[in-house]
Parts: sequence; C-alpha cells; structure tokens
Amino acid sequence: MSPSELDTHDPLEDLNPALAEFVVAARAQPLPRLCTTADDVHEGWRARRRVDRASWVGGALALAAGLALVMLEPTSSSPPEVSGAITPATQPRVSVSATAEAPTDRAPSRELERDDDETPAPTSLAARVELSPAPVDGEDAVEVLGPLHLKLTEDAGARRVSLAPGGESLTIETPDRAIELRRGTIFVQVAGDVTRATLEEGEAMWIERDGTRTPITAHALVASAEPTARELAEKAERQLTNGHRRAAIRTLRALVSRHRDTPEARAGLLDLAGHLKAEGRADAASCAYQLYLRRNPKSPLRADIERALARAEPVECRGLSPRK
Repeated sequence: MSPSELDTHDPLEDLNPALAEFVVAARAQPLPRLCTTADDVHEGWRARRRVDRASWVGGALALAAGLALVMLEPTSSSPPEVSGAITPATQPRVSVSATAEAPTDRAPSRELERDDDETPAPTSLAARVELSPAPVDGEDAVEVLGPLHLKLTEDAGARRVSLAPGGESLTIETPDRAIELRRGTIFVQVAGDVTRATLEEGEAMWIERDGTRTPITAHALVASAEPTARELAEKAERQLTNGHRRAAIRTLRALVSRHRDTPEARAGLLDLAGHLKAEGRADAASCAYQLYLRRNPKSPLRADIERALARAEPVECRGLSPRK
C-alpha cells in the first residue's frame, strides 16, 4: 500500500458495522474541559468570599447579641429600678462607681510619674543667710545645695557669709574641708584647693574630712596646710594627663599666684598661657605672657614672646585677668 493510499484510508472501513456506528457516535460527542481558566478561578474566589462574609456577619451578630444579654441582665433582674425613676437604681450606681474608680486610681500614678520627671525647682538660701558678693546667674563658683547648705568651689575667691541667730547651723563646703557656721559672720577665702577663714564674730567650726571638728576663734586667721609649688605643678600635670584642662588651668593659676618666685611658677606661667590659648581665651593668654615678661625681664624667651604678643590683639591686663 502506497503512502497516498494510507492517508486516504478510513479505519472505520475495517471495523464491524455496529462498532463503526458506535465510534461515529462517540466522535460526535463534545470533548470534556480538561483545564481551569483564570475566569473560573476568579469566580470561585468571589463565591468563597461571599461565604466568608456571611460567616463573619453571622459571628459578629452572635457576639453582639451575647454582649447585649450580658449588659441587660442586671436591668432585667431589677424591674423596679427600670420602671421607677424615683426608685434608687442601686445596681446601676454600683456599676458606674466601679467604672469611675478605675481612672481615679490610675490618675495619681500618672501624676507621680510626671512629678518624677519634672526638674526640681532651684534651691535658694534661707532668709537668715547673707552671702556677699552674691552669686550671679550662670556662675559655677558658688553652689546652693540647700537653704542652709552652701558650696564654694576652687574659683569662689573671697566671700563673706553671715547667719542670723535662731535655728539650725549653716554648712559651707570648700575644696579641702567644710565650715559649720552656727551664728555670726565669717570671711572665707578659697584659692585652688586651699581655704582660709576669718571669723569676724559669732561661732563657727572647721569640719575635717574625717569628721573632726575644730572651733574657729574669732578674728583669728585659720589656714589649711598649703601645697608646695612642686605639688601644685605635679597636680596640674596629672590633671592634663587625665584630660581635665580647665582644672589644670585653675591649679596653674594658684601656682603662679602663691609661689611666684619659684622655677615651677616661671614654667607654669608659660604653660598657663598655652592652655588658655588652646581653650580659646586669647586675651587671658596674652595677660599670662605679659605677666611672665614683667616677672622675668631677662628671659631668653623674651624676643619670641614679644613677637607673639605683637601679632595678637592688644590687651590691657590686671594681673592674669584682662581689663574690661
């Protein structure tokens, strides 16, 4: 049989007539759908969503009905309270009171929390205390720790403190120890970590760091042991090593003021000028250089210092402080 005959040959011709008729009927039937289209998927999702929404609505209605029954149960059990406006509504009042008490209990705790976060108001000295000169705003040389508690730092300088009689004593903290002024007037001088006190009248005592108390005699000059020039120079060096330049500047000022004729003071003036300049205090640095030249007119560094001062702005000084 040739290929052309194979292409035109119908297999039904080789079958039994009854079977061939069955095959023809089967071919006439439509083919079943063998895949799902995107439209079918979308339609199925929409049907599922309708079912889910119906379930949610039903559940919500059931929950609302349950809550309504719970809320209405006390009212239904107390017919006189509902029907009579004059009859005291005992059960509802208890319910409202319980509800109102919850915020009332919580409010104080919130108020306490706010009080903890608030910055405490600045403390002022008691009316019985008089400090001269009084501290100015922003000054850190004098700290008021309480109505009868005062702290004088290394930069406090000279202060006169008076305490009127009647009541508790006044405590004055200083860099090396403390003073208890019971009454009267005391003149306190702080220079670095050294404190001097002169009791003009009244009663006062020194309080050492170990708690030892020593009476201060009126009109008698009392001073703590003064550190040597070497000790001050070593202290300034330690402060610089630890990164405390401002504290080192205060120590160097004490060194050059109290031990002016020592080698440590001469070197300390130059160190002080350099550190003041590094702190951005060019005028104060110029004053330190000028004081060095006045104290050491034949210094081999004189020419270099004068050239540096010529390049800087002219400054009129009073000791280590620029005149304003």
